[in-house]
Amino acid sequence: MLTNVCYAVAGLMLTVNGDVVFGAMTEIAGVVSFIYHYLQLDLGKDRNEVRLALVIDYITAGKKMLIAPHYHIFHDV
Repeated sequence: MLTNVCYAVAGLMLTVNGDVVFGAMTEIAGVVSFIYHYLQLDLGKDRNEVRLALVIDYITAGKKMLIAPHYHIFHDV
């Protein structure tokens, strides 16, 4: 769950520094990650709901990872 706190802090810092899109993507990835971990703890790892949440978690984190290099190349970071 500490990862989710890092998502929240990073997203907030990005948004405050004017990068609303990348900040929002970071926040969304954190929320989806939290939902996945919550469902995993609440329902158990072998439930279809948890598997779906994991796929969505991978998609949101993957999008962020694919956009991050573009962000660093075209923004002064």
